This record gives sequence, C-alpha cells and structure tokens, in this order.
Amino acid sequence: MSDRNMDIRFLRDVSSHQMTIFRDEGEYRHLRFSRPGSSSYGFDLITWPGYLTVTGDMGTWTFSRVRDMFDFFVGQEWGINPYYWSEKLEVGIRSGRHDIAMEFDSEAFNEGLQSWLNDWLEWCPDYSSGDKKMRREAQAVIKELQTSGFSNEQEACAAVYAETFPGDVSAYDILEGINCRRYTLHYLWICYAIVWGITRYRRKQLVSNAMNTFLNCRGVA
Repeated sequence: MSDRNMDIRFLRDVSSHQMTIFRDEGEYRHLRFSRPGSSSYGFDLITWPGYLTVTGDMGTWTFSRVRDMFDFFVGQEWGINPYYWSEKLEVGIRSGRHDIAMEFDSEAFNEGLQSWLNDWLEWCPDYSSGDKKMRREAQAVIKELQTSGFSNEQEACAAVYAETFPGDVSAYDILEGINCRRYTLHYLWICYAIVWGITRYRRKQLVSNAMNTFLNCRGVA
C-alpha cells in the first residue's frame, strides 16, 4: 500500500474520533483518540521527557529523540518521514530499529528479479545455440523464483542462493540491486496517527488560548 493510499485509509479510520485529555502537564501528556462507544482504531499518545509512546489497535511503538517529542514529529505539518522516524524507535537492542517497522515485499522482490533478468538478457549474446540455451535457463530460473510465493525475505534470499544460474552469474549479483522490504501497514498508520493526534491537540490549545485571551480582554475571566 502506498503512502498516499495509507493517508486516505487512515483518515477514514479516524473520521469519527474524538480527543480525550487525561494528562497535560508540560512534556507529560496522555491523550486518547477514539470514536464514542467504540475502541476500533483507537490510540493513545503518551509523552514524558525524551519519549513518545503511541499504543492502540496498531500496536505499541515508542520513539526517543528530543525532550519534547511533539516538537520532533510536527516539523512538517501533515507529512510523515517513515525512514528517519524509524531510526528513533526504541527496541530491546540499539541495532535493527528499522526491522520492526519493515516487512517482506514479494511484489518488489519479483520486480527486482525481472529487472535483473531484463538487463542480463540485454547484455547476453544470442548468436549460438549455447547462448540461446543459457538465456532460456536464466528465464526459467527467474520464473521459478517469481512463482514460488515466498513469505519472508530470508526464505526468498535462501532460494536465490540455492539456484544454479547460467554463465558466471552469482546470487549476490542478483540480490545486490533488489530492495524487497517495505514499511508495514501498522507502522505507516502509526506515523499518520502521531502527526494527526499532535495536530488536533495543538489546534485545541490554540483555540483555548485564544478564548482565554478574549475573555481576559473582556474582563470575564
């Protein structure tokens, strides 16, 4: 699913959500966004100095970068930055932060195989019967890999290494240019949820501050 489609999907999921503030004391906040009478697609934003946790139907994710994490996430209004933000995920070990936000993309894997094959066929001569045989063998191997229905990256890469390719082609030559990972639906949804939630919270603050200023000027408050 593209970022654009996820944008639309997210807005549909939260179209009836309302904000409830449980705590709002500087960098200590606890906000809940949910539709009345339902927990479907609900999520909480929780912050304390240096950290932000978002938890709900799409899982629990904790980020750390600056003292007030609301400032970190809303530098570019509605846009999201999945790659950079995934570097700030807190996990059991410092390495592999991106891994929990990624999943195997079989379509990208197959497209990468096809791209390699097209380039290789363009380079490979087809003058002799031996050349033609080598081309047929390469096409057969790639087709077999593309129709194997791999469920994860390890399985797909292991299958490439297990194959015998014609000529001096190695599995490394093929896999080097293939990016077969994508951000998970859950992670992208969470990225939009963070920005959307912070934006709603800050708009409410602006309205509240403006009303207080108005009432003070009128001598009401």
